[in-house]
Amino acid sequence: MANPIKGEVELEAGDQVYTLRLSVNAIVELEDALGIGINQIAGKFSDTANMRLGDWRTMLWAALRDRHPETSMEMAGDVLTEAGVPAVVAALGQAMQLAFPTAKKEPDRPSRARKRAGTG
Repeated sequence: MANPIKGEVELEAGDQVYTLRLSVNAIVELEDALGIGINQIAGKFSDTANMRLGDWRTMLWAALRDRHPETSMEMAGDVLTEAGVPAVVAALGQAMQLAFPTAKKEPDRPSRARKRAGTG
C-alpha cells in the first residue's frame, strides 16, 4: 500500500497495483534519461498539450523504479498501456506534488522577552 507521507502514489494497471514515487534517486534518473534538469522537467510536464508519450513513459519508469527496481522502459510502457494515459498522468502529477510539497508556514508565536540576569 502506498504511503503518501513518503510521496508514494498507487497506480492500478489491470490486476496489478504499482507504487510510484519520485524520490531524489528517481528524479536524478529522470533528469539523466531526459537530458534536462528538474525545473525544465516540471515545466515540460505541466505543458500537457505538447507532451510526448515517450516522456510520460520515461517519467513513469523513473517513478516505478523506487519500489519496483526491476522495471525496464518497456515494462513502464506496458504499465502505461494497461493503466491508460489519463490515469498515469493523474498519478504522476500527484507524485510530483508529493515530491515537492509546499512549505506550511508556522503559526506566529508571541516572542518571549528574555529576562536579564541581575541583582536586585
